[in-house]
Amino acid sequence: MPTARWAFASAVVNGKIYAIGGGSGTTVWVTAVEEYDPATDTWTTKTPMPEPLGSIGDAAVVGGKIYLMPLYQLSGYSSSLFIYDPASDNWATGSNYIPVPTVSCGIGSVRETIYMVGGTGLGKAADCTTSMVQAYTPSSATWEWRSPMPTRSAGVRMAALNGILFAAGGRHYDPTCFSPVTSQDVAAYDPVTDSWTTKPDLPCGQEGAGTCSANGRVYVIGGVCNWGTCPVTGLLSVVHEFDPAANAWTTKTPIPGPLVGGGAVAVGCTIYVFGGKMGTGWNSDSTSVYAGCLANCPPYSPPPAPAPLTFEVYPNPFVPEQAIRGTLKFQGVPAGASVRVYTSSGLKAWEATGNGRILEWDGKNQAGRRVAPGVYQWVIESAGVRRRGKVVVER
Repeated sequence: MPTARWAFASAVVNGKIYAIGGGSGTTVWVTAVEEYDPATDTWTTKTPMPEPLGSIGDAAVVGGKIYLMPLYQLSGYSSSLFIYDPASDNWATGSNYIPVPTVSCGIGSVRETIYMVGGTGLGKAADCTTSMVQAYTPSSATWEWRSPMPTRSAGVRMAALNGILFAAGGRHYDPTCFSPVTSQDVAAYDPVTDSWTTKPDLPCGQEGAGTCSANGRVYVIGGVCNWGTCPVTGLLSVVHEFDPAANAWTTKTPIPGPLVGGGAVAVGCTIYVFGGKMGTGWNSDSTSVYAGCLANCPPYSPPPAPAPLTFEVYPNPFVPEQAIRGTLKFQGVPAGASVRVYTSSGLKAWEATGNGRILEWDGKNQAGRRVAPGVYQWVIESAGVRRRGKVVVER
């Protein structure tokens, strides 16, 4: 990799690997953007970031664009969304700021939504951690709160597999923000049900590791372990593989050298690990690229496009006292689909499961009370496709 760095963003778009921003040498943060083509084993310098940003660690890809959030600026935390389009080699800034900016959080995407999980920087002690989950949908430029993960963690890393987000490792503290522990915690998030499931612990604590998914499994690579269950104290070269079918971790061949804050991505049957901090005392930024081929890995084929999601929501505006049977109708929602209605502040007012015919909402919240007049957002998700819209409730 041309620029030695760590705590940078890494992502894959159309078989090309991207390294973005991060820290390098004595410079606090850098703007460098570099593209790696595995087919030709070559790096290309791309348009730099608008400003030096770092402590990224994760990036999300939606619609062929790379989303970075949240970041360290030279002046502190950033609440902006930075969007890179590899097709045009251009940068843009999102129109909607992050509700609660944090750093050292996990970033992952499933289908059309990006999830920002855990992190630090909530105005308490500098290293205090959180379990909150903020979700951003680029198509509507909207944020919403989702169910928090089971534990508070910073430096947690994310990997998406078969529509599920896995959060692994990191660092957490006691409620007073003292007594740090390098985390072995692993949890899986299902965006359809907005629920978390605890998974078996990592074999050892890993913070600032590289994570990716390939061949039906999740990989957590390298990182650092300073407190808790550690094979060594300091930088790690371990590679851990999680098989969701067996619900178990396996220790694999380690990477050639220990590192923290590097990138880890998969292209087909090959995992690439690159960059990061190396050496005793973290005194060396790496340009190395390690490539590991997975055994018994079938050739990659993209998943089939999901079937279109068609339905009707009426009447709009919705006046319960005047509507037929006093209800808002969701007609044609597929059986098993998730249907939710939210207030303008993001609170869930109602939810139901599609029956393939007509769902009806009587304008009452989950406590059975009539909702106030105003604009409400409905969200329907089925087979990996999410649609949303707005309805006006009048009284």
